[in-house]
Amino acid sequence: MVQNSDHSEVVYKPTTTLKDKILLEDQNKKKDTAFLYFTATIVSLVTTSALGSYIWMSPALAVLKLDDPDLNPIRRPITPFEESVIGGLWLIGSISGNLMIGKLPDIFGRKKIMILISVFVLVGYCMLALSSNINLIYIARLISGISFGMYLPVLSIYLFEISEPHNRGKLGSFMCFFMTLAGGYIFLLAAFFSLKVFTFVCALPTVLCLICYFFIPETPMHLASKGDKKGATKSLRKLRGIQDVQNELKEIDTLIDGIAKDQNSTILDIFRAPGLKKSLFLAVSVNVIQQLIGQTAVLGYLTPIFISAGISPDIASLIACLVQLPTIIIAAMLVDKLGRRALLLWSLLTYGAAIGLLGIYFYLKHLNVDLGSFSWLPVACVILMFIGFCIGMGVVPMILASEVLPNEVKSIGMSITVFCAGLTASMTVFGFPIVMTYLGLHWCFWICGIVSFGSAVFVYFCVPETKGKSVAEIQKILNS
Repeated sequence: MVQNSDHSEVVYKPTTTLKDKILLEDQNKKKDTAFLYFTATIVSLVTTSALGSYIWMSPALAVLKLDDPDLNPIRRPITPFEESVIGGLWLIGSISGNLMIGKLPDIFGRKKIMILISVFVLVGYCMLALSSNINLIYIARLISGISFGMYLPVLSIYLFEISEPHNRGKLGSFMCFFMTLAGGYIFLLAAFFSLKVFTFVCALPTVLCLICYFFIPETPMHLASKGDKKGATKSLRKLRGIQDVQNELKEIDTLIDGIAKDQNSTILDIFRAPGLKKSLFLAVSVNVIQQLIGQTAVLGYLTPIFISAGISPDIASLIACLVQLPTIIIAAMLVDKLGRRALLLWSLLTYGAAIGLLGIYFYLKHLNVDLGSFSWLPVACVILMFIGFCIGMGVVPMILASEVLPNEVKSIGMSITVFCAGLTASMTVFGFPIVMTYLGLHWCFWICGIVSFGSAVFVYFCVPETKGKSVAEIQKILNS
């Protein structure tokens, strides 16, 4: 309050300026803690080893085909049939693991199950490193595949339950980043170590995670669902970096009350309730599309693509890794700003255009057209494909699945989703060489492009935006 010189008028001057108000509002905004990112990093890092156990096959097969008993651990070259079994058992194990996980995370807790699976990842690598006959390699590959198949659904649930609406997409992308890191990590190690040492070193991320698991909490949602309010409060305080977490605890209690009404939910219940049916349909659809557009299969044919451009396959794998990692980081920063639908649409359209153009190149090559001045085109197309895939389809599907599936059926729903995606991946990998043999490599790329453009139409009309929305808001949209 300020009074003028003639005492006739009193003028009020605010002590808080507009700038101060803005600063105060900024301080009240939620900030992510370093511990939250540390937790997401540790639980996601296991996927580098878990998925790496599949990629391990690529450099390992070159050694297992050697006649030199000093280098080949089984002391003889493997047969083509044995090579197929080594690859196939991991995929069979992965699909089986998706179904085996079921409600185990709900019964024993997310953290305990992740620790147990991480131990099996480590066991698989130890068996691979010490195997001296083909049967032990078979068993190790099966264990490794099952471990990966079981870990992925639990990890998705864990990341969802430690996140908030404003950072859910960012934390969900951690899993995709470390899975992408697996390729570069495995191929880099293979260039410097013998097969046994290389295999042991591949397991190091899992060893690090097993040590760090002791410092990260169980999810507040699971602790609260088991009646451990004290544990849930402690977990929230560590993750949020604040003492007052009562509002979030009330939200969790509300969700748990809803889950309690449906605690005996079965797979059949998902197909009876319209809202649950729609949730499962969306979760499965986007993850099946991720595999149908052929990225997994195309990765297996990078060598002939790059050889046609006169580039070494070793450099090809390095290029693939260098392009994918920064793109996923960019996607992680954009997914909570631009939204899921926008990234999916841009991803599918970019990927479809790039792989379609790659198909045209190989079609002209099939017709013996001189493409000497366009030898750079396959490389440019592959780089654009990687960028297109990683910016949306590589990150969003698992995030979206964890968001649209309600908590009471999340464990079962995620298992079904990952199972369907794994089955589709196996079918595309199996069908790719058949189509290539009878129709040509160009038709493989064109089919993937057609599926990609068709999927963009599906996303535009059928996939809702979930950015920044609570579980209740998302379910309200799906039930409307």
